[in-house]
Amino acid sequence: MKLFKENIPDAKCKKVLFSLRDVSKSFSDGTVALSKISFDIYEREILVITGPNGSGKSVLLKLLVNLLEPTTGTLLYKEKTVKSWSSAINREVGFVFQDADVQILGDTVEDDVSFGPENVGIKGNELSNTVTHALTTVGLLHKRTCRPAVLSGGEKRRLAIASVLAMGVKTIIMDEPYANLDWEGVRLVNDTIRSLEKIGYTFIIVSHELEKIAGLAHRIGILYKGMLKTIEKPEVVFSEPFEQWGVRDPRMQYHSFEDCVW
Repeated sequence: MKLFKENIPDAKCKKVLFSLRDVSKSFSDGTVALSKISFDIYEREILVITGPNGSGKSVLLKLLVNLLEPTTGTLLYKEKTVKSWSSAINREVGFVFQDADVQILGDTVEDDVSFGPENVGIKGNELSNTVTHALTTVGLLHKRTCRPAVLSGGEKRRLAIASVLAMGVKTIIMDEPYANLDWEGVRLVNDTIRSLEKIGYTFIIVSHELEKIAGLAHRIGILYKGMLKTIEKPEVVFSEPFEQWGVRDPRMQYHSFEDCVW
């Protein structure tokens, strides 16, 4: 079975969303989290960033949404510096955290999805329609009146997606979206990613579980010790010596019970 998408449009035909040029990030204790990384992120693509723990993945995500600033280099969003967008970038780029519970604020599913739009002044029928559309899109409309605490892990992850969709974002960043999910949860999250990508959404996904997302990726980037080792279509990445950068081959077959540790 192939692990990459076929007939992917040439990146040169796509519009650049983020552009990083020689971006580095270091901290006051001397830690260098990222070292001179350069690449573009295109609209309407599914970009997967992977790499071992401590490779700089989470720092990269925080840079993209202006939670951190580069120490050196240039980071642009739609041809303007991310810093110049200030908090406005959060109205266009949604962030789904690894722990969905930290994003859930409402007493019911409906309340949670309403929280963001209400805080930017959306009211009445417009608010109701916004919430209905977001929940329908992620397949949770039937859970509208449920308490978030009774949702499964996969449903909570989709609720987090619905909450950012309700804010009108077109780009969704996901940090380890498969953490603590069973097979069904992973499948439902991927179904949501697939359906949203088809209608024009951009996904930037950090995951060390390539076996769960490689088949949807347009491109895969590998970070290792703060350096970007490669960023290419999956079939190109899988032809490279990526295991030396701390990434497990997702095409590995299981031959015994001892191998079944996924």
